[in-house]
Amino acid sequence: MAAKRTSTFFLRFNQNLQDDNTFYQGENDIGAYVNVLDKAVLSIKSIQVSVSDSTGRMPNITSGEGAAFSWQLTTQSQTDVVLLSDNSVVASGGGSAEEKGTGQIAVNWSDWDIGPSHFTTDLGYMVATESLYLGGSASTGFAEDVYVSLLLECQVVTMDVQDGVALALSQQ
Repeated sequence: MAAKRTSTFFLRFNQNLQDDNTFYQGENDIGAYVNVLDKAVLSIKSIQVSVSDSTGRMPNITSGEGAAFSWQLTTQSQTDVVLLSDNSVVASGGGSAEEKGTGQIAVNWSDWDIGPSHFTTDLGYMVATESLYLGGSASTGFAEDVYVSLLLECQVVTMDVQDGVALALSQQ
């Protein structure tokens, strides 16, 4: 299927999920790397994930409260978090935590289903759409906005037009 690959490079995406149980999403243009008619698609080799506040530190949780977040990277725009079984999902994750009310951060994290994700097939996770959408939600138990940041290790792969069109259609 693949004929040629570039060297790997990194793409970085960031999305503020705020802290109000509302779904927020940002569109990330990858059209510079994907052109199905020119036989170019994006191969994601791995994804590193960081969940933080606006300064890169762990987000604070309101004293005595529980908090939760969910995020997803998709090939199509969404209006809310979708299941991993949705054809557009590239990666997703989430977690929950509780602040024990001791005046210090005494947090119990659970329910993590995030990376790092390493796509072990030789070609990685192939994307034939011109945008990736990073979205998610964070609960009101957080005392500040929650940010999810992704670092994608990628390369451009050349494939024939028929395979590229089939791939693009399968991701919608």
